[in-house]
Amino acid sequence: FYGPSQLPLRLRLQIEDDGGDRQRAAEIYSRMIESKEVDFLIGLQSSDMQEVAAEAANSRSILTLLTRGRGMSSETTQSQHGPWTFTPDVQVKDIMAGSIELAGSQPTPAHSMATIWDAGSSFAEEVCAGATLHARRIGMTVLDATGIADQAMMPHMRELKGMGPDLLVGCGNLRS
Repeated sequence: FYGPSQLPLRLRLQIEDDGGDRQRAAEIYSRMIESKEVDFLIGLQSSDMQEVAAEAANSRSILTLLTRGRGMSSETTQSQHGPWTFTPDVQVKDIMAGSIELAGSQPTPAHSMATIWDAGSSFAEEVCAGATLHARRIGMTVLDATGIADQAMMPHMRELKGMGPDLLVGCGNLRS
């Protein structure tokens, strides 16, 4: 990565698994902050782990990015979690825009794509619908856009593979 003055920036991504346990998450965030392992935190979307991250960071004045959930904006996030916590103001339909554009601008660009989403999630459907719109906007061919139930996943994945998309976007909790 390069900064504004074109000097290289070193970025080290540290990922820790809290196993969905609030106490474990609090311990991880506290350890990382107190031992200065991190300069900022990124909290999870649709999880109370966001609150744990915000509490730990705000108590020690560490910036925390919470990925945006329903009804969240920068203003509501700061009023709920404090001045050190923020969220990007990105519409759900635009979450994949940068990734789609990146795939289309590679030395071997993606020219076609397919989307598949968890049929039980309106959030996942909206993310994939936005990805489809962005792909069409930059001239990609959209081969398929389908929401499916878990049990129908594997047969549909084989069908998608046969279509040969350059890019496959999956949205939601696709467990299979």
